[in-house]
Amino acid sequence: MNFIIRNMQESDIQRFYEGFAAQGWNKPVSLFQKYYTEQQNGSRTVYVAASENHVLGYATLLPKDENGPFKDQNVPVVCDFNVLEQYQRQGVGTAILDQIESDVRQYADKICLGVGLHRGYGPAQRLYIKRGYIPDGSGVWYDDAVLEPYAPCCNNDNLILYLSKDLTAIFCESRRLLFQKITQDDFDAVAKMLRNQEVMYAWEHAFSDEEIHAWISRRMTQYDQLGYDYFLAIDKKSGQVVGQIGLLDELIGEEHCIGIGYILNQEYWHCGYATEGAETMLDYAFRILKKDKVVTTIRPENLSSIAVATRIGMTKTGELIKHYNGKDMLHWVFEKFSPMSGEI
Repeated sequence: MNFIIRNMQESDIQRFYEGFAAQGWNKPVSLFQKYYTEQQNGSRTVYVAASENHVLGYATLLPKDENGPFKDQNVPVVCDFNVLEQYQRQGVGTAILDQIESDVRQYADKICLGVGLHRGYGPAQRLYIKRGYIPDGSGVWYDDAVLEPYAPCCNNDNLILYLSKDLTAIFCESRRLLFQKITQDDFDAVAKMLRNQEVMYAWEHAFSDEEIHAWISRRMTQYDQLGYDYFLAIDKKSGQVVGQIGLLDELIGEEHCIGIGYILNQEYWHCGYATEGAETMLDYAFRILKKDKVVTTIRPENLSSIAVATRIGMTKTGELIKHYNGKDMLHWVFEKFSPMSGEI
């Protein structure tokens, strides 16, 4: 299903009211009118997942929490996050949170939210934990106050556990992988790849320690300048480093384009990680960064990488010569255009 994440439009008010009423939820028109008005005056941002003339779900973002444990700490808070039942388990909630976290990452190091404890919040609880949200340590809150041990309460929507997430390290994630910024502390993990001549065959040499430090420094500089580059791809289940996958600044002729790059440790070849990571970066470039086109450049003899590019829908559009280490290296250029171009 193709959809985009955008800010709330006035026409969404009635659409959301009708959508939630159809599934028996009591969300009055006045609630969505309030959200739209607050978005207009800048006190709240409303993120909407939409496809053509349909709304799929939404979440709102406040610049700081007015009540919970992060009150007066200027930590942005996600609140009232809902996906219509017919669109659940289709990646809509994940896409909304991806966009919110990407936006917040530009001005804050942390984001927080509260989640109810009854079973109706079960899917949300699982989603938040998988995304790296952790309890803040203040315990359970009830009616906007800390619930003291053994105090009576009702397991309703006002019984809340607050969670927060550190946004400084993790760039994004996929089903099996976390994509984390590389630092000099990751020297050993990066060196395992760059010292392996079979892994680095496209570069035609294994890297020295000095070259590895320079490689990492280049990644860190690009994070500061662009917000992205190669990231460590970490298996969520094992915690092992699978490789480096990311978005790169590619010069195609005289045009700077956003590109995809992937380098995997040898033991993780042919496990689908390159395709999964490349698809994630492609989606991030189109949906979060709003890019119209993504490219990748591949040596003609690199059949595995060509297969990955083809698998994610990229097509060969040209050739170029890259000058590296005193050599002229032929690369094929693959491109894909955003499926969202021209949509709402």
